[in-house]
Amino acid sequence: MVSAVIGFIANIVGLGGSILLVPFFIFYMHLSPVESSGLSLFTIIVSSVGGTIKHLQEKTVNKKLFAVLAGFMPPGVIIGSIV
Repeated sequence: MVSAVIGFIANIVGLGGSILLVPFFIFYMHLSPVESSGLSLFTIIVSSVGGTIKHLQEKTVNKKLFAVLAGFMPPGVIIGSIV
């Protein structure tokens, strides 16, 4: 329930949800900063995948562009991790 409220507020204000979610996890749920960041990242991944599936169902995705961008993702992840 808290995640839904934070997501609603963040979308209205234009903030990323993590800016509100991470402090909630740290101060209210007493998680460590590492656990809080990981859990926040997990919620972002789940919502992004859900949004992608919905857009694919509505056929609002440029599949050629999606394929090109998806091709750059693995090298970007590897380079970003090294840097």
